[in-house]
Amino acid sequence: MVSLVLLVVVTLIALGSMRGVVMQARMSGASHDRSLSFQAAEAALREAVARSGLRQVQVMAPGAEQGAQGTPPVALATRLAVEQLESVADFDPSDRVPVPDLGLATRFERPVLHARLRLKHGQPLHVLVAHLKSKRPKFLQD
Repeated sequence: MVSLVLLVVVTLIALGSMRGVVMQARMSGASHDRSLSFQAAEAALREAVARSGLRQVQVMAPGAEQGAQGTPPVALATRLAVEQLESVADFDPSDRVPVPDLGLATRFERPVLHARLRLKHGQPLHVLVAHLKSKRPKFLQD
């Protein structure tokens, strides 16, 4: 009887371990797919810039590591000198928005890309690249 109980316990432990391994494999595959998608999008942007005939163009597409999860980042292609580049994921505390039934919205779903560039004659130029959703926000209810 004791050996039967031990067999059941060992079987349950083995099944739990297998579920964990399967979940890790799925997560790894999804991460790999996102990485490939990002690389393909960046390569397509670089190809489009190359075909445009523009010279000395920089293409920047920082990753979504600070905010967006499972969504592609935004990108910027420019011939101007880039002085600073940052991905802004969090709202300023004074700009947080209360969302009914969901709480406080504190982050961008897809981070905004903020670039400080330098124009030809030395003037600074701040550029914000934002993805404006074509669908309703996720937090709205039908």
